Amino acid sequence: MSKKFTLIVEPLAGKSAPMFYKEDGTRFPNKHTVKLKVATEYCLRVTLTPPLSLDVMNVLLDEDATSTNSASILCGCAATEISRDQQKAVYILNWTIQPETIPVSSKNSRETLVLAFPMNLGEVRVKLQCKVYGEKSKKHQGGRRLNSLEQQFSINEQSLLDFSPANFLLT
Repeated sequence: MSKKFTLIVEPLAGKSAPMFYKEDGTRFPNKHTVKLKVATEYCLRVTLTPPLSLDVMNVLLDEDATSTNSASILCGCAATEISRDQQKAVYILNWTIQPETIPVSSKNSRETLVLAFPMNLGEVRVKLQCKVYGEKSKKHQGGRRLNSLEQQFSINEQSLLDFSPANFLLT
């Protein structure tokens, strides 16, 4: 019997710039676009319920890239554990979008970023369709404020992670 786990990624209020997203309908492969700004630090709180150990979040530009190949990683963000009990573990990650690693998106285009969370049981990946704005732009603030991104996954009989990469919830 598999256990249910939840990965929740949320911006840390008051510690970094807020994140926004908008609904694109059928114009692009995914119906939601997360709006990000270069040269901006995003501080994320990752909650793993029940608790698992997390060391890093890797940001990849290609969904087929591997976290074990350093050439595939746009940036790696160290995870700092801030609390743990029998129900959950909470980590903080600081993610800065550098213009030399993730360029500003051209008009009517989207980037696909993969947030990869390697853990001892496997790797959870969340594929985000993103629009990356320039440092002075205010357009990244349009749409709805991203409060959390939630991914459900389970541990199978072989003690490996099972999840559906397409089924995550933006709120």
